[in-house]
Amino acid sequence: MTEVARASAVDQRPVKVLIIGQTPPPIGGQIMMIDALVRANLDGIDKRLVRMAYSRDLLENSVFKVRKVVHLFSVIGRSWLEIARFHPDVVYYPPSGNNPVPMVRDVITLLAIRPFTRRLVLHFHPGGTSDPWVRGIRSRMLRALYHKAFFGADLSIQLAPTNKPDGQVLQAKRVVYVANGLRDMAGPDKAARATEIADASQVAESPGPMVLYAGANIEPKGIVDLVTAGRVLWDKGIEFRLDLLGHASPEMAERLRTIAGPFVGHLTVHGLISEEEKWELFGQADIFCFPSWFEAEGAPLVICEAMMFGLPVVSTTWRAIPDLVTDQETGRLVTPHDTNELAEALSDLIGDPDRRRKFGSAGRKRFDERFSLQRHLNEMRDVLIEVGRS
Repeated sequence: MTEVARASAVDQRPVKVLIIGQTPPPIGGQIMMIDALVRANLDGIDKRLVRMAYSRDLLENSVFKVRKVVHLFSVIGRSWLEIARFHPDVVYYPPSGNNPVPMVRDVITLLAIRPFTRRLVLHFHPGGTSDPWVRGIRSRMLRALYHKAFFGADLSIQLAPTNKPDGQVLQAKRVVYVANGLRDMAGPDKAARATEIADASQVAESPGPMVLYAGANIEPKGIVDLVTAGRVLWDKGIEFRLDLLGHASPEMAERLRTIAGPFVGHLTVHGLISEEEKWELFGQADIFCFPSWFEAEGAPLVICEAMMFGLPVVSTTWRAIPDLVTDQETGRLVTPHDTNELAEALSDLIGDPDRRRKFGSAGRKRFDERFSLQRHLNEMRDVLIEVGRS
């Protein structure tokens, strides 16, 4: 076979990608995107998965447990086995952000597999993996181990230019930006009618518009700020209902109800619900609010879900959120942790159905243009094939 023929044969064979990551359960933005990648039929790519499954729910992710140590060595062993049998061109690994427990796990895993990896792709969903390096790691040994684990990946995938520059700090050979994407669970017709459906439902039901939050019910996600702002509005005589989706500890649920005070009868802490129930609530909602100041926030997938359903979004100028939400066009952006500014933004939309429709329609258009699942998968396919064949 000639050199040209050999090169052609190499170019035609599928790129083998070993994915080491978490798929549902539990449910979270990064987990959903990894699951979409695993399930997709991508031309030119042959995939295998080593499933992590360290945590039973999102709140457990940052908690040390002895069983996780045992499971860590299982993940490493299964990764070695797949590398030996599958001979992947690319190992795809999504770091867990800057939380110490999962970060230590990432360091150990990467140290174990990198010597046997032809090409390494790090996909930064949460931001802040590079934070310890930027702040300074005092121990020379730990600094060396961190450097060996994370530095010099063949490719860094980041969600948006406004994310933390983890790939740049960790000196990846190449950095690309691939926005998340979602399978359309609303459909253009349903999304266009979302606000009208909600408005009609409140003709007979008091109080007025429905404000929806979805995500982990933890303080850095802005959930306490949201309920505090809701109480401010309620005390001013502005009526609405507030529905909170996502895992909430009993302590947090009770704290939120206490903050709500007389507003508590119009506050619903749903906890974890089925996907069908989730989409039903998105379809009923009038406003989506996600006032996060979470340290490891990236480009929250729940905001894309809200735009998918034609909802105006109230969020913060935090991390990559401004890359998703355009202030005064698809929603409102406020200063993180500023409950008065948050209350004012919510008040403007609660009292103005026309503005809600206008922002929601612009958000749906933005979703169609930038955040479809097919666009995301096409871009992922292209970058994985390019790095695999380099």
